[in-house]
Amino acid sequence: MDRGDGQRALTDLRVAASEARANGANALAAAHLKRALELASDQTERGDLYLELARAEAATGAGRFRHAAHAAEEARRHFAQGGDVRKAAQAAIVEARFRWHARETDLALEIVRAAIATLTALGESEELAEAHAELSRQLALAHQSEEAARWGESAVSMARRVSAQPKILVDALTTAGVQIALLGRLEGVALLEESAALALRSALPVEAARANHNWAITLFLTGCTEKEFRAALELSLATARRLGHESQFAYVNLVLLLYDGRWDELVSLASVIPEESSLSTRAQVSLEYVRTAREGPNKRTLNVVARVAARARGQAEGLGDIAFGAQVLYLAGEWRAGLELAETLAGTLTDRYPMPQLDDTAMLSVEAARTIGDHPLELRWIERCAAKGRPHEPVTATARRAFARAELALRDGAINQAITHYCEWIGLHDDVHPLPRELVRRRLIEALLARNEPGDRVASEATLAEIAVMWRRPRAAHRLAWLAGWAARHGLSLAEDAGRSRASEERPAARISPREREVALLIANGLSNRAIAARLGLSERTIEAHVEHILDKLGFSSRAKVAAWVTEEANHTQRH
Repeated sequence: MDRGDGQRALTDLRVAASEARANGANALAAAHLKRALELASDQTERGDLYLELARAEAATGAGRFRHAAHAAEEARRHFAQGGDVRKAAQAAIVEARFRWHARETDLALEIVRAAIATLTALGESEELAEAHAELSRQLALAHQSEEAARWGESAVSMARRVSAQPKILVDALTTAGVQIALLGRLEGVALLEESAALALRSALPVEAARANHNWAITLFLTGCTEKEFRAALELSLATARRLGHESQFAYVNLVLLLYDGRWDELVSLASVIPEESSLSTRAQVSLEYVRTAREGPNKRTLNVVARVAARARGQAEGLGDIAFGAQVLYLAGEWRAGLELAETLAGTLTDRYPMPQLDDTAMLSVEAARTIGDHPLELRWIERCAAKGRPHEPVTATARRAFARAELALRDGAINQAITHYCEWIGLHDDVHPLPRELVRRRLIEALLARNEPGDRVASEATLAEIAVMWRRPRAAHRLAWLAGWAARHGLSLAEDAGRSRASEERPAARISPREREVALLIANGLSNRAIAARLGLSERTIEAHVEHILDKLGFSSRAKVAAWVTEEANHTQRH
């Protein structure tokens, strides 16, 4: 092949790769780029091809992040050999991002710091702003929030000064907004709102989806109610769905499916998340939670949680998975192992780092210490739960302190105060998986039975019925059996009221009109009110009215619960 033919073939392969990526065929794009590399000889051209290959490999799936990092490393090497220092630094930033996804976190930080040193010598630029944003993100994931916030704010300021392209400014705004919110500063929410609006105006679907999701997170970090957070989260997921990037938020789906009792869907989703994915630790520990609640303790639980802790340690997101792992150990009755794991996170709680999973784990650690009879440790965990909070904090932290006040009140014999504080917890933080909800209600029942005033026994039975519903919905047979034993020891009985529960669910369902059922199905399919209106040829205001009627008739407070109800109805129909 002569030089002209080779160049034409190279151009054709690059065009084919670009078209394949546009159609989502990233594996095919990667194959075209590898063939193109066989024809390219110029160092800069080879660097460009390797950078394109890195992005195609990463988009192929979570299991390809290490391959993507190696391709970006090759791009960096070729740019450096070609004398293009700026492009070499840009390739390093891409490499660092993929190194982090491949869990080579220390190397990722080292690479991005080196890129910043190189770009700083060349003066302010949008590439340097991008590097500052990447370092901010990685520091946050390494649980270094204050330094992360400083680099994030620097990225935003520089991106504005150099009039960086929208993609770079959006990334800087999103990263900085989250880090500032982590410090309890409300301006983080404003930065995320700006980021989401700019991403949508600039037709950046991936960035818009990420900005919307992080906007919901910043609302939660700075103290919104759980109802407001759920609504924001559902909006962010709906936006991601419309933009074609819902898959990027599998973590959120795992959380919501667990909270809503849609465990069969959770198992289906978690089972296909690859080992190489940064979501694998949450997927593994979620699966173990479901298995334990349904089937009971298993020797493998200790090993699963130990593997999760080993992989997740040292990262902000990973710390939440470790805390959740401790909860799985408590669910399995591995009290001492759970306490040992929880102790590794006690410093994070003391530092007032906002971590909902740790707030719940701290409360469960109080019960774990009480169960094994370690009263000094029990008091230490109560004191940790009572630790002073931040000016703006997640509602889970506020609820955790209410729980601590209840526990301290019980120790002082102030039963009425304890009951008030347990009820306060339920009012603040009841959109969570069953175990912490069960704990607080069991403690409330114990306090009611100890007070033994008129109506307290009836209230205890009603509270016990609430716990039973939490575990019946996801068919957690083992936990229900455990709960029945606990109830018997307290002179209560766990009625087998599955038939009555179904009847009570079907009575409001029977009042749903055919049109409302149609709207409910479209809600379950993830459509917004505007999209439903377009689909059915109705006004958006009419759809809003239908949604209000559906929520009112079913007694639900969110669209997610409507979606869960639709799924349950479909499953019930199939069974009968």
